[in-house]
Amino acid sequence: MAEYDSRQTKHISTKRCKLKETTKAEENLLNAQTEADNLSVENKQLADKVKYCNLTIDIYQQPFHYKQVLVGNNVDSYRHSLLHRILDALNDGWVVLGYIIVFLFQMWWLSLLAIIIFVAIRMSIMTKN
Repeated sequence: MAEYDSRQTKHISTKRCKLKETTKAEENLLNAQTEADNLSVENKQLADKVKYCNLTIDIYQQPFHYKQVLVGNNVDSYRHSLLHRILDALNDGWVVLGYIIVFLFQMWWLSLLAIIIFVAIRMSIMTKN
């Protein structure tokens, strides 16, 4: 840009040739240089992106199952301790109790129907007496 300004100043001060033509030529030269600079910057940015890019590779393998048959070993040695089994049983009991409570709340209509039938039968017995 400084070079362009100095050439333009030189052309204006000397006035040896036609100023409009030289100005147009200098502007064309400036535009070409600006475009070349922009392309150079884009090329460097692209090279930088390629240099520091991330590559993700997903590798898939079929599951591999390994079986080993143990002959004559004591299976009881692989069981959990008594305390661990008791804690598991308590936990399972709470889960089952939760299922029962949820089931009872889901069957509210059946309880309501039973109460209505009970009250109707009781009222019919009371009216007969």
